[in-house]
Formats: sequence, structure tokens, C-alpha cells
Amino acid sequence: TASEVGMALPGCLRGRYAEDTFFRKILATPDQFPHFVYTDGLLYKKQAGTHLLCIPDVLFGSRRLREILLRHAHSIHAHLGTKKILEYLRAEVWW
Repeated sequence: TASEVGMALPGCLRGRYAEDTFFRKILATPDQFPHFVYTDGLLYKKQAGTHLLCIPDVLFGSRRLREILLRHAHSIHAHLGTKKILEYLRAEVWW
């Protein structure tokens, strides 16, 4: 899980968006991406009246952050299946 690798979300994402080729473009020309907001070092996607935390494709140790989040969501939803995990993640994060 995220705690096993010493991650503290969302703080651990600050300064990491430039490592992701997609999010790097948004940071470079934010006026061209009106559906994104960069605040306090964190990037959010505006969607359906809310802001979803953007998750860059970066490594923490030897593991991808997105993989870590998928495993964490799987563990907290008591292995209830792919659909429940994806619904949970879609309500909280975006990538």
C-alpha cells in the first residue's frame, strides 16, 4: 500500500508533475488546458463540479505510483472487484 512505501498523499506529488510527459505540457502552457487547475504544487482536473487530483506516471522506489494506488484501493475495498475499485478511484483521482 501507499503507507508501505512511505508515501504521504497528496504531498508526495508536489514537484513530480514535470516528470510525466502529459502533465508537463499542462504545466508549461496552462492557459491551453482550462479543465486543469494547478494549486499549491498540485494539479487537479475539473470534472462534474469537483476537482480530481491528477496522478502523474512516476516511480516511488521501483514501483509506479498508479500501481501503488490501484493496490491500495483494492485492499481497502476488501477485494470487492474491479468495478468497485475503478468507481472509487474515478471519484478521487484522474490519470
